[in-house]
Amino acid sequence: MKDDDGKSLEVDLKTFLNHLNEYHKAGISTHTQSGCSFTV
Repeated sequence: MKDDDGKSLEVDLKTFLNHLNEYHKAGISTHTQSGCSFTV
């Protein structure tokens, strides 16, 4: 997947989606992982 800056990052999709559902449900937020940022 690519982050907000276009950097590529390999993620386990199931784990990533579980994290998003648990911590980023409340609306627009930023998720940062391994130096990459994603607007959620």
